[in-house]
Amino acid sequence: MRFLFKLASFLALIVAILAASVDDIQSVAASEPTLTSLQAGWSTLSPASFQATAQTLEQSLPSFLYDTVFAWILSQPAFAVFAMVALLFWVFGYQSRSRSRGLALS
Repeated sequence: MRFLFKLASFLALIVAILAASVDDIQSVAASEPTLTSLQAGWSTLSPASFQATAQTLEQSLPSFLYDTVFAWILSQPAFAVFAMVALLFWVFGYQSRSRSRGLALS
């Protein structure tokens, strides 16, 4: 199970780096900082999956949760969201050295 969390963390980190690279290239081309929101990036890459996910969450979540949490996450820069997802998956897959060797902490 830890392997799957570490793999998911690695993949999310790759997506975060790619999103940050695209933002960097656009920033240099525009001569001003440019950040792509998760909503803009997701709806550009796969509009059908974005609409399906938004509809499903809108129907299953209470409106205050959907309007505040989901909308806030979608408005954040894509690289930051994927970096946080990578960090969370890494934390879930982490095992300390002392625990993995069977040593007791005192």
